[in-house]
Amino acid sequence: MELYDAIFYRKSIKKYSKNRISIDMFEEVKKLCEDIDLLNKDINVKAHPILKGDSLKFIIKKKSRIVAPHYVLITSEIPEEIDGHLESVGFVGEKIVLRLTELGLGSCWIGENFDKKSINDFVHLEEGEEPIALIAFGFPESKENLFRTNEEKIDRKAIKEIAKNVDEKWLQAIECVRLAPSYKDTQPWRFYGDINSLNIYRKKVGEESTSKIDMGIALRHFDIGCKYHGIEFEYIKINVKKKLRMDYYISIK
Repeated sequence: MELYDAIFYRKSIKKYSKNRISIDMFEEVKKLCEDIDLLNKDINVKAHPILKGDSLKFIIKKKSRIVAPHYVLITSEIPEEIDGHLESVGFVGEKIVLRLTELGLGSCWIGENFDKKSINDFVHLEEGEEPIALIAFGFPESKENLFRTNEEKIDRKAIKEIAKNVDEKWLQAIECVRLAPSYKDTQPWRFYGDINSLNIYRKKVGEESTSKIDMGIALRHFDIGCKYHGIEFEYIKINVKKKLRMDYYISIK
Protein backbone atom coordinates (compact mmCIF):
# COMPACT_ATOMS: atom_id res chain seq x y z
CA MET A 1 0.00 0.00 0.00
CA GLU A 2 1.30 3.46 -0.93
CA LEU A 3 0.64 6.64 1.03
CA TYR A 4 -1.84 7.65 -1.69
CA ASP A 5 -3.83 4.44 -1.18
CA ALA A 6 -3.76 4.89 2.59
CA ILE A 7 -5.62 8.19 2.19
CA PHE A 8 -8.62 6.33 0.77
CA TYR A 9 -8.57 3.28 3.06
CA ARG A 10 -7.67 4.83 6.40
CA LYS A 11 -10.20 5.82 9.03
CA SER A 12 -9.77 7.16 12.56
CA ILE A 13 -9.76 4.37 15.11
CA LYS A 14 -11.28 5.29 18.47
CA LYS A 15 -11.22 1.90 20.25
CA TYR A 16 -8.06 -0.17 20.59
CA SER A 17 -7.04 -3.63 21.67
CA LYS A 18 -4.99 -3.67 24.87
CA ASN A 19 -2.36 -5.78 23.09
CA ARG A 20 0.86 -3.95 22.37
CA ILE A 21 2.66 -4.25 19.07
CA SER A 22 5.84 -6.34 18.93
CA ILE A 23 9.22 -4.78 19.69
CA ASP A 24 10.24 -5.34 16.07
CA MET A 25 7.17 -3.44 14.83
CA PHE A 26 7.79 -0.67 17.35
CA GLU A 27 11.30 -0.35 15.91
CA GLU A 28 9.65 0.16 12.50
CA VAL A 29 7.50 2.90 14.01
CA LYS A 30 10.60 4.54 15.48
CA LYS A 31 12.24 4.55 12.05
CA LEU A 32 9.27 6.20 10.35
CA CYS A 33 9.17 8.81 13.13
CA GLU A 34 12.80 9.62 12.38
CA ASP A 35 12.33 9.70 8.60
CA ILE A 36 10.28 12.89 8.33
CA ASP A 37 10.24 15.75 5.87
CA LEU A 38 9.37 19.26 6.99
CA LEU A 39 6.82 21.70 5.63
CA ASN A 40 9.05 24.60 6.60
CA LYS A 41 12.75 23.82 6.97
CA ASP A 42 13.13 26.80 9.29
CA ILE A 43 10.81 25.16 11.85
CA ASN A 44 12.12 21.98 13.46
CA VAL A 45 9.45 19.35 14.17
CA LYS A 46 10.09 15.98 15.82
CA ALA A 47 8.08 12.82 16.45
CA HIS A 48 8.48 10.70 19.61
CA PRO A 49 6.86 7.23 19.67
CA ILE A 50 5.76 6.10 23.15
CA LEU A 51 5.81 2.32 23.71
CA LYS A 52 4.01 2.14 27.05
CA GLY A 53 1.05 4.40 26.48
CA ASP A 54 -1.26 3.00 29.17
CA SER A 55 -0.59 5.75 31.69
CA LEU A 56 -1.08 8.58 29.21
CA LYS A 57 -4.86 8.20 29.44
CA PHE A 58 -4.70 10.16 32.69
CA ILE A 59 -3.23 13.24 30.99
CA ILE A 60 -5.58 13.25 27.99
CA LYS A 61 -8.57 15.53 28.47
CA LYS A 62 -11.90 13.79 28.94
CA LYS A 63 -13.48 15.16 25.75
CA SER A 64 -10.73 13.53 23.69
CA ARG A 65 -9.80 10.55 25.86
CA ILE A 66 -8.82 7.72 23.57
CA VAL A 67 -7.12 4.84 25.38
CA ALA A 68 -4.48 3.26 23.16
CA PRO A 69 -1.46 1.06 23.89
CA HIS A 70 0.86 3.49 22.10
CA TYR A 71 1.09 7.16 21.15
CA VAL A 72 3.27 9.46 19.08
CA LEU A 73 4.08 12.88 20.49
CA ILE A 74 4.72 15.59 17.89
CA THR A 75 6.86 18.48 19.10
CA SER A 76 8.03 21.72 17.57
CA GLU A 77 10.18 24.67 18.32
CA ILE A 78 8.12 27.87 18.38
CA PRO A 79 10.25 30.56 16.76
CA GLU A 80 9.15 34.09 17.59
CA GLU A 81 9.91 35.48 14.15
CA ILE A 82 8.24 32.70 12.10
CA ASP A 83 4.58 31.71 12.03
CA GLY A 84 3.42 28.27 10.94
CA HIS A 85 4.65 25.74 13.51
CA LEU A 86 1.15 24.29 14.00
CA GLU A 87 0.71 23.67 10.27
CA SER A 88 4.16 22.04 10.28
CA VAL A 89 3.06 19.70 13.07
CA GLY A 90 0.00 18.65 11.08
CA PHE A 91 2.10 18.10 7.95
CA VAL A 92 4.63 15.89 9.73
CA GLY A 93 2.11 14.04 11.88
CA GLU A 94 -0.21 13.09 9.03
CA LYS A 95 2.55 11.35 7.10
CA ILE A 96 3.21 9.28 10.22
CA VAL A 97 -0.51 8.49 10.47
CA LEU A 98 -0.61 7.27 6.86
CA ARG A 99 2.56 5.23 7.27
CA LEU A 100 1.07 3.60 10.38
CA THR A 101 -1.82 2.61 8.13
CA GLU A 102 0.70 1.02 5.73
CA LEU A 103 1.99 -1.04 8.67
CA GLY A 104 -1.53 -2.30 9.41
CA LEU A 105 -1.99 -0.16 12.53
CA GLY A 106 -4.94 1.99 13.51
CA SER A 107 -4.47 5.62 14.53
CA CYS A 108 -6.31 8.73 15.61
CA TRP A 109 -5.32 12.35 16.08
CA ILE A 110 -5.79 13.56 19.66
CA GLY A 111 -4.23 16.92 18.88
CA GLU A 112 -3.57 19.38 21.67
CA ASN A 113 -6.09 17.93 24.13
CA PHE A 114 -3.65 16.71 26.75
CA ASP A 115 -1.70 18.03 29.74
CA LYS A 116 1.47 19.29 28.09
CA LYS A 117 3.33 19.73 31.37
CA SER A 118 2.77 16.11 32.43
CA ILE A 119 3.95 14.70 29.09
CA ASN A 120 7.51 15.38 30.26
CA ASP A 121 7.10 12.41 32.61
CA PHE A 122 6.95 10.12 29.57
CA VAL A 123 9.21 11.76 26.96
CA HIS A 124 12.53 13.55 27.37
CA LEU A 125 12.42 16.80 25.42
CA GLU A 126 15.36 18.97 24.50
CA GLU A 127 15.55 22.67 25.34
CA GLY A 128 13.24 24.69 23.08
CA GLU A 129 11.25 21.61 22.07
CA GLU A 130 7.55 22.11 22.89
CA PRO A 131 4.90 19.33 23.00
CA ILE A 132 2.15 20.16 20.51
CA ALA A 133 0.02 17.16 19.51
CA LEU A 134 -0.62 13.50 20.27
CA ILE A 135 -1.52 10.66 17.92
CA ALA A 136 -2.91 7.40 19.34
CA PHE A 137 -2.04 4.15 17.57
CA GLY A 138 -2.23 0.38 17.92
CA PHE A 139 -4.38 -2.55 16.85
CA PRO A 140 -8.12 -1.86 16.66
CA GLU A 141 -10.32 -3.77 19.06
CA SER A 142 -11.74 -6.97 17.56
CA LYS A 143 -15.10 -5.45 16.57
CA GLU A 144 -13.65 -2.50 14.65
CA ASN A 145 -12.35 -2.73 11.09
CA LEU A 146 -8.94 -1.20 10.44
CA PHE A 147 -9.80 0.01 6.93
CA ARG A 148 -12.73 1.92 5.50
CA THR A 149 -14.99 -0.30 3.42
CA ASN A 150 -16.46 0.67 0.05
CA GLU A 151 -19.94 0.65 1.58
CA GLU A 152 -18.96 2.87 4.51
CA LYS A 153 -20.37 6.38 4.30
CA ILE A 154 -17.73 9.12 4.48
CA ASP A 155 -18.85 12.16 6.44
CA ARG A 156 -17.11 14.79 4.33
CA LYS A 157 -18.14 17.88 2.42
CA ALA A 158 -18.57 17.53 -1.34
CA ILE A 159 -15.89 18.95 -3.63
CA LYS A 160 -18.21 21.77 -4.69
CA GLU A 161 -18.46 22.91 -1.06
CA ILE A 162 -14.71 23.28 -0.56
CA ALA A 163 -13.50 24.24 -4.06
CA LYS A 164 -14.70 27.10 -6.29
CA ASN A 165 -13.59 27.97 -9.85
CA VAL A 166 -10.83 25.37 -9.68
CA ASP A 167 -9.04 24.03 -12.76
CA GLU A 168 -9.76 20.31 -13.30
CA LYS A 169 -6.06 19.42 -12.98
CA TRP A 170 -6.28 20.10 -9.23
CA LEU A 171 -9.41 18.06 -8.50
CA GLN A 172 -7.72 14.72 -7.82
CA ALA A 173 -5.39 16.33 -5.26
CA ILE A 174 -8.32 18.21 -3.69
CA GLU A 175 -10.19 14.91 -3.40
CA CYS A 176 -7.28 13.69 -1.28
CA VAL A 177 -7.72 16.76 0.93
CA ARG A 178 -11.46 16.14 1.15
CA LEU A 179 -10.73 12.82 2.86
CA ALA A 180 -8.28 14.32 5.36
CA PRO A 181 -9.12 14.07 9.07
CA SER A 182 -9.92 17.26 10.99
CA TYR A 183 -10.95 18.08 14.52
CA LYS A 184 -14.66 17.32 14.91
CA ASP A 185 -14.81 17.07 11.09
CA THR A 186 -14.76 20.86 10.75
CA GLN A 187 -12.82 20.60 7.44
CA PRO A 188 -11.58 24.23 7.51
CA TRP A 189 -9.82 24.19 4.10
CA ARG A 190 -11.25 26.06 1.11
CA PHE A 191 -9.82 26.28 -2.42
CA TYR A 192 -10.42 29.16 -4.83
CA GLY A 193 -8.99 29.26 -8.34
CA ASP A 194 -7.93 32.27 -10.34
CA ILE A 195 -6.02 32.76 -13.61
CA ASN A 196 -2.55 32.24 -12.20
CA SER A 197 -2.89 30.25 -8.98
CA LEU A 198 -4.91 28.07 -6.65
CA ASN A 199 -5.54 29.95 -3.40
CA ILE A 200 -6.11 28.15 -0.11
CA TYR A 201 -8.04 29.71 2.77
CA ARG A 202 -8.71 28.57 6.32
CA LYS A 203 -12.34 28.91 7.35
CA LYS A 204 -12.75 30.28 10.87
CA VAL A 205 -14.32 27.29 12.61
CA GLY A 206 -13.52 25.83 16.01
CA GLU A 207 -10.31 26.62 17.86
CA GLU A 208 -7.74 28.50 15.79
CA SER A 209 -4.79 26.38 16.91
CA THR A 210 -6.58 23.13 16.09
CA SER A 211 -7.68 24.32 12.66
CA LYS A 212 -4.10 25.34 11.87
CA ILE A 213 -2.94 21.78 12.59
CA ASP A 214 -5.76 20.61 10.31
CA MET A 215 -4.42 22.85 7.53
CA GLY A 216 -1.05 21.12 7.80
CA ILE A 217 -2.80 17.75 7.52
CA ALA A 218 -4.61 19.02 4.42
CA LEU A 219 -1.36 20.16 2.79
CA ARG A 220 0.16 16.72 3.35
CA HIS A 221 -2.78 15.10 1.54
CA PHE A 222 -2.54 17.68 -1.25
CA ASP A 223 1.20 17.06 -1.55
CA ILE A 224 0.72 13.28 -1.80
CA GLY A 225 -2.09 13.66 -4.35
CA CYS A 226 -0.05 15.95 -6.61
CA LYS A 227 3.03 13.74 -6.51
CA TYR A 228 0.99 10.60 -7.24
CA HIS A 229 -0.58 12.20 -10.32
CA GLY A 230 2.67 13.80 -11.49
CA ILE A 231 1.56 17.41 -10.94
CA GLU A 232 4.42 19.82 -10.34
CA PHE A 233 3.67 22.74 -8.04
CA GLU A 234 5.14 25.24 -5.62
CA TYR A 235 3.76 27.15 -2.64
CA ILE A 236 3.74 30.94 -2.86
CA LYS A 237 2.35 33.89 -0.90
CA ILE A 238 0.52 36.55 -2.93
CA ASN A 239 -1.91 39.42 -2.42
CA VAL A 240 -5.42 38.00 -2.69
CA LYS A 241 -8.93 39.18 -2.12
CA LYS A 242 -10.12 38.96 1.48
CA LYS A 243 -13.04 36.62 2.18
CA LEU A 244 -15.60 36.82 4.96
CA ARG A 245 -14.86 34.60 7.98
CA MET A 246 -11.78 33.18 6.27
CA ASP A 247 -8.03 33.66 6.58
CA TYR A 248 -5.83 33.44 3.52
CA TYR A 249 -3.30 30.67 4.03
CA ILE A 250 -1.21 30.05 0.91
CA SER A 251 -1.33 29.80 -2.89
CA ILE A 252 -0.20 27.11 -5.30
CA LYS A 253 0.97 27.40 -8.88
